[in-house]
Amino acid sequence: MITVRRVTAVLLLLVLPAACNVIADPMTPACIPPPKAVPVPFAQVPSILLTSLSDRLGTVAEPGTSFNATDVASLWNVPFRRFNFFWTAGRRWVVATEHGGFGYNNPILVFDLGESQREAAFIAEKIASTDTACAIASDLIVVQ
Repeated sequence: MITVRRVTAVLLLLVLPAACNVIADPMTPACIPPPKAVPVPFAQVPSILLTSLSDRLGTVAEPGTSFNATDVASLWNVPFRRFNFFWTAGRRWVVATEHGGFGYNNPILVFDLGESQREAAFIAEKIASTDTACAIASDLIVVQ
């Protein structure tokens, strides 16, 4: 016989793993930027760069905040992407992100900001794993 308690118990068993996956984010290692590159706190990232990133990626969680690292749809409005870190070397900016899902990965994006910082030109994107994100970001910050 189906009772309210049994239905509630089954629903909890289905919802709790999804909630834990949203909260328990994969650990991305801290990266030390190469010489000539400077880490930039999220609050100091130029607004034109954030706008360009939003246009390209959609909604992205701020560094250190929760994001949906799984393919499981959740009841919460949590983004599937999160910023990891920002580095700059002159006009060149490297932005490391995390992209949740079955194929969890770390897209690293490169932008050049004009002298007036009124435009952010997209240069490249490379997909990294958690183990290779720091090395790829270090390679991409080098101004060609």
